[in-house]
Amino acid sequence: GSYAIGGTTECTPCTEGYYCPDTRLSAELPCPPGHYSGPGTDNCTECTAGEACPTALLSNRVACALGTWSADAAETCIQCLAGTHSPDPTVACRACPPGMFQPDAGASACLTCPPGYECPDATTSTQIACAAGYFSTGNQSACTPCTAGFYCPDPSAAVLVTCAQGEYSLAAAVECTTCPTGSECPEIDENPTPCSLGSYSLGSAVNCTTCPAGFQCPNPASVPSPCPGGYYSDTGAVTCLACDGGFVCT
Repeated sequence: GSYAIGGTTECTPCTEGYYCPDTRLSAELPCPPGHYSGPGTDNCTECTAGEACPTALLSNRVACALGTWSADAAETCIQCLAGTHSPDPTVACRACPPGMFQPDAGASACLTCPPGYECPDATTSTQIACAAGYFSTGNQSACTPCTAGFYCPDPSAAVLVTCAQGEYSLAAAVECTTCPTGSECPEIDENPTPCSLGSYSLGSAVNCTTCPAGFQCPNPASVPSPCPGGYYSDTGAVTCLACDGGFVCT
């Protein structure tokens, strides 16, 4: 850390930022990049992770601020970009997890997307309100569609209400739909099925009703019509039939 050349009466300390490995020579060797030394040293010290050494001077060694980081032997601290963060200057910047964002550079933490919104871009503060039939409980990059067979009245909570019998809903429903006349809804998560010939429904039906004997059901969305005099029908008839000759149909 010091040296003396011939004809001198005292040693000379090595200059800060340099190292002097040989006491017999006046050679002061500069510290390599990312290293530093104080006065009178025989070797340089590597700058550790979380700090920077812009010069080889001990007095210029700096600690990295939150939102920046460095690896070993760094000359500068690296600032985190938008959409990333670093709570620990010794750890590289990490991307914000889905549903969180950070629009600013040099951040130590990401921000939370609030309930009822989706935040698709981690690099901006854009918050998009969930559409009807969708919901978000927070920390979501995309809103969740309501499951078929349910309706979701609250976009900021996972409240799924089951459709009643005789109702149905497909995905992303804000309310259940009453099964229409002329159709049946045996499954609450599927589209209505039209009544087959000879059956009917008047709405809110889980299953269509077979047309009774003595009636006709030409319209599956209307109540059965009784057969007129001289006509008859069995169950499931679309139209009544004329009574055969030699028979009376009452």
